Amino acid sequence: MNLHEISDNYLAVQDIEDVDINDTLDAIEGEFESKAESIVKVIVNIESDMERIENEIKRLKSRSELFSRKIDGIKDYLRANMERTGIKNIKGPLFTITCAAGRDVVVIDNVESLPDHLVSVKTSISPDKVAILEALKAGPVDGAHIEKSKSSIRIK
Repeated sequence: MNLHEISDNYLAVQDIEDVDINDTLDAIEGEFESKAESIVKVIVNIESDMERIENEIKRLKSRSELFSRKIDGIKDYLRANMERTGIKNIKGPLFTITCAAGRDVVVIDNVESLPDHLVSVKTSISPDKVAILEALKAGPVDGAHIEKSKSSIRIK
């Protein structure tokens, strides 16, 4: 029997007005608790799997970053030597390698020294939910209201 069916049985028995029904309720409650513990065991196993997966992701990401740095280093080595020798193109049977000239890029030395017409100002508006909650508890606030969040399960 699944937890939903056990819950239905528990609620159905609770509605019956009978003095001898307590034993039945206790039995159903025990079955419910047993099923709930089994569900928590599944949750704990999945969380453990997730932790192992997250650790593996971190390990693989670290390896990927290492390979990326190696590729960048090898490309820099090739570029530096092509520039040093003045070779701009290499045509081979599998690849064509081109050492393209660099382009102009802007380097900002001091943002405050730049003229106003050369900078943009970004403003962001975000509600202060803690202050809004306090204000709502004191009375109505235009543009906001209070709702109950879902109940939560805590497993210790």
